[in-house]
Amino acid sequence: MPVEITTNNHPRQSLSWFELSDSERANYDWMSDEDCLNASFYRYAGAVYSDADFMTAHEIPDFEGWHGYLNDTYFSGVLIRFDDYDSVVMGRYYAS
Repeated sequence: MPVEITTNNHPRQSLSWFELSDSERANYDWMSDEDCLNASFYRYAGAVYSDADFMTAHEIPDFEGWHGYLNDTYFSGVLIRFDDYDSVVMGRYYAS
């Protein structure tokens, strides 16, 4: 099943817990206080993601060059590539 990946390769700066709005923080009520303070967050396509949301993509041939993935559905999701300590590139994948 071929996978299509779309990205604009735009680096997104990491955000700290304190830079999130109250409603964005509410989505992470499952994280401990310590995890929230140590995590990095990113805004992409109208949503906020944490580096803790993603599964490793190293062993998935279709995701070569990407570090993690997060499924939206069985056939689609979000990809993340860590470029440096403070930024990531994100994209979407669709299996057809």
